[in-house]
Amino acid sequence: MGRYVSVEKYVDIDVDMDDFDNDVIVDELERRGLGSAPLPGDNQDLLIAIFQKRRTGQSFDWELDQLIYNSLGRIA
Repeated sequence: MGRYVSVEKYVDIDVDMDDFDNDVIVDELERRGLGSAPLPGDNQDLLIAIFQKRRTGQSFDWELDQLIYNSLGRIA
């Protein structure tokens, strides 16, 4: 019979985000492939498209998914 031992080590590090400038943070996010989602104000075109499609009874699922992703960074 084998014996399995798991050792997990955690290290807590206090970091003050004011120690980093925005360019360093953006560069690190891009390096990790996380990028940055558009700001909520950048969703004006999507909101207009959703509004117009809703008024005319068209499907706006794709636009709504894009709006959710842009605002929250994830798809439902």
